[in-house]
Amino acid sequence: MFIAAYGTSIGFVSWWLFATPLVFALILYLNDLKPKADKRNQSSRVHKI
Repeated sequence: MFIAAYGTSIGFVSWWLFATPLVFALILYLNDLKPKADKRNQSSRVHKI
């Protein structure tokens, strides 16, 4: 009876807890957070001129 009443919400919460770290890890893997030195130096030179 508990599963019949709350089964979908428990399933959604467990799926969300499982999927959130995977999505976060995928975002971190696809986006390089460290700026490349060449691009940073070129952009700083442009701003100084």
